[in-house]
Amino acid sequence: MFNILGLLVLVCIYFGISYVTGPASTESLAEINKLIDASKGQPYEAEFKSQISDLMKDGITRTEAEEILHIYEEVRLKTSLVSKDTKSDSNGLNIGNKENAR
Repeated sequence: MFNILGLLVLVCIYFGISYVTGPASTESLAEINKLIDASKGQPYEAEFKSQISDLMKDGITRTEAEEILHIYEEVRLKTSLVSKDTKSDSNGLNIGNKENAR
């Protein structure tokens, strides 16, 4: 009984490791290429490409593909928040200057 359970656990571990370290699917690779294309000309392009450059050297595993997707979202969101903060700061300064001028 214990041998069967042990064997089952080993099989599950093997397939779990194979899934994580296996090559990324063609859909994942296509999605990554779309993200790279979408980042072109954007304020976050340089940061995104610098963060994924090490992951893109060899074949991409599923885990690395997921990591690239997360990096894209984090960089895009961070840049978006910085951009909004800058706009609101400049608006606040403009309003303050107009009020002080009155």
